[in-house]
Amino acid sequence: MKPLVPLLFFFTLFGLNQNKAIAQSYMDSIPKKTALYFADKMPEFPGGRIAMETFIRKNLQYPTEAKENIIQGKVFVKFIVNSDGSISDILSLRRMGYGLDEEAIRLVRSMPNWIPGKQNGIAVNVYMTIPIKFVLN
Repeated sequence: MKPLVPLLFFFTLFGLNQNKAIAQSYMDSIPKKTALYFADKMPEFPGGRIAMETFIRKNLQYPTEAKENIIQGKVFVKFIVNSDGSISDILSLRRMGYGLDEEAIRLVRSMPNWIPGKQNGIAVNVYMTIPIKFVLN
């Protein structure tokens, strides 16, 4: 029975290293512009959710046309947080019109780099969707 213990230990270590190699090989096989919808660790705005809400409040410029027509609502913005934290491929999913979509896209484009998402410990491109609320006082 004792000769089997080192053999089992060897195969266990071999299996763990092989799993890491397989995971790295998989990540290397994904084209660089491909984005995941979910990752082990999702991207994060620097400082977290509260910092993002503060950034949005400080930088949101309510469009004049929307103010004049008393238009309020949420614009859902989808974008990719790239493996370097930059933002790309910004798209409005729920169009409101009156300049709200354009303002939501402008706002996301002006955000600082995010903390990138990670899959198997490797920074990857990840899709994110956030709501931008437009509310008149």
